[in-house]
Amino acid sequence: MPISKKKNNSTPSRPRNRARRRGAVRPVLNGAPRAAAAAAPRALMSASQQAYANVASDRASALTGKVSPYLSMVMDPHSKDKGVRYPDETIVPTGLVHLAYSTTYTVPAATSNFATALTWKCDIDNAGGADTSPIWPPGPVGAGPGYNDYGAPQATWAALSATDRTLAAGIRVRVIGLPTSTFMPSGTIYFIQAQASERLSLPSTEAAAIQAVTAGKGFSVTVNELSKADGVTIPYLPQGPMSFVFSDTNAEAPVTAGAETASTVVSANGLLWVVAFGLQPGQSFRIDYAHHIEYIPRVTAAGLIATRVEPPSSELRDAISRGAQAVQTNLAGATNLQQIRPLTDGGGAVLGQLAKVAVGMVPGGSLIAKGASLVANTFGAPAWLSSALNALA
Repeated sequence: MPISKKKNNSTPSRPRNRARRRGAVRPVLNGAPRAAAAAAPRALMSASQQAYANVASDRASALTGKVSPYLSMVMDPHSKDKGVRYPDETIVPTGLVHLAYSTTYTVPAATSNFATALTWKCDIDNAGGADTSPIWPPGPVGAGPGYNDYGAPQATWAALSATDRTLAAGIRVRVIGLPTSTFMPSGTIYFIQAQASERLSLPSTEAAAIQAVTAGKGFSVTVNELSKADGVTIPYLPQGPMSFVFSDTNAEAPVTAGAETASTVVSANGLLWVVAFGLQPGQSFRIDYAHHIEYIPRVTAAGLIATRVEPPSSELRDAISRGAQAVQTNLAGATNLQQIRPLTDGGGAVLGQLAKVAVGMVPGGSLIAKGASLVANTFGAPAWLSSALNALA
């Protein structure tokens, strides 16, 4: 009998247990109980994850604080106070110098264009012969190159520097005057980053300038748009690791064999080129040139320069590269001011957001990138910024 009792007792219990299980399944499928059921294991996991996330967030915040000033220097090279050393493995005390030059150019009669250029490497203006000075002053397209440097400040710095590298450079163009009785200026300005070897053979037609923009080498804006803004800057954007190699002061890697003094260290040879077409005679432009340079002083400069060592950081270098890449992606091929104005104006808020998402390779940094992307899309950020954040996220 006990055996049969056990059978009788156990038989009805199974359906009841199954019923309980079935009853437990239904609310889980409804959603709310599932969250409650998962809350306990999640809470147990989140304690360790939260600690890890806090460390990652602190690292990301520290990186952002360093990336943003560097990108700000790159995008606004005209500000003297924005100089920041590059964090590579060169454990050598270095100094920083900022060189600036400005000129006014008025379009002469019977001319409807102008061109100007700035090379990546600073050299002294050598009278006669092949010249590698950084500034090609503005003049009519096809009139031949001119040569200029930053004058006495550059000569003083060059006497103290043994080797150097450019960290940031740029050309800014502003409209400061229109012909009499002109209310809407005409013309288009093309901002191009090319190679120094192209300096003496830059395209002399607007069709070639349009092709350069189409190829992703730069952007263009109309003079009418430019006249309503506080100028537009084309920054020199790094072209890979060779952009940060030191080379002898007052020398650069040869552009034309035998025509220029070769550096003992081969380094990048970039060129910024600004050319305008369809202008009216009498239009006036203010053109600013600038360089931020890091250099190793000569022995004779001891006591004259306050040097400092920048700690190396591969994470920071990667973040800088990602930020510069996002800028390049959104400047390349742009054909109106609305697309690129937040960047070319050196907007701190924009650069801060790019700096945040540029640390996506740091553990936890990808979450910051995704969050910034979501915020940008939700609150209607400009298309170029949303696309940059989405790409980095």
